[in-house]
Amino acid sequence: MCGRPLGLQFHHASGDLYVADEYLGLLRAPARGGLAEVVTTETAGVPFNFLNGLDVDQRTGDVYFTDSSSTYRQQQHPSDQISAPQRATVVCQRRRCGERIFSGDGE
Repeated sequence: MCGRPLGLQFHHASGDLYVADEYLGLLRAPARGGLAEVVTTETAGVPFNFLNGLDVDQRTGDVYFTDSSSTYRQQQHPSDQISAPQRATVVCQRRRCGERIFSGDGE
């Protein structure tokens, strides 16, 4: 399956590029080049469905990203708009320890 990158952000200190990909999860392309590696595809045992935005805290290197739907993928977007409740998650991938924290379902 091809990827669909919907969010990109550099960590300036390391030069790494982080990618929020709808299909492949959170990826990191190292500054030295080479293939991007998967950082995570799930949190708390729940796989991501629709990653679409991210930001990197330039001071700490923590990566914040969103999973816009806990139920549907992007190609099922109209279904997500008419279903209730809307569920979105904000996740933080901590750079130093690899721990993920999340806000839970945004209802």
